[in-house]
Amino acid sequence: MNWMFESRSKNYDYDDDSVGGDFLAKWYEFPLFLLLMLPLAFIFAISEALFALAVLVHCFYDIAKNVSESGKLEYPRLVLIGVGIAIILPYLISNNLFYVSDHLIMTFCPLIFVILCTIAPLSGLVWRLFKRTKSDDRYGG
Repeated sequence: MNWMFESRSKNYDYDDDSVGGDFLAKWYEFPLFLLLMLPLAFIFAISEALFALAVLVHCFYDIAKNVSESGKLEYPRLVLIGVGIAIILPYLISNNLFYVSDHLIMTFCPLIFVILCTIAPLSGLVWRLFKRTKSDDRYGG
């Protein structure tokens, strides 16, 4: 009658566990987990950078399109400030008065400012000029 109480498996610790299994990871599963998480972190970082680039391109296009349609700069002082930054910052970097490696945020933020507040509106004005020139050529005027 001993066969009725005997375990079905040869793993006798299995019957003592109330849940029915061992949830502790083996020692070799931790490096494998890290090995799997590294590509996922890389993919996440790449996708975040592409998303930020897409947002920047979309904002650039919206600003240039609005200026192209209206024909005037909404904030001309910001354009002049961006021109000043575009002149002063490379001068400081080339003369070793400002180190990019020490001040990454102070280099990155003015770059975004110059792109969105200077280059985008001026691109919109050039876009309007080309649209007007193209329409003048089409109608012979």
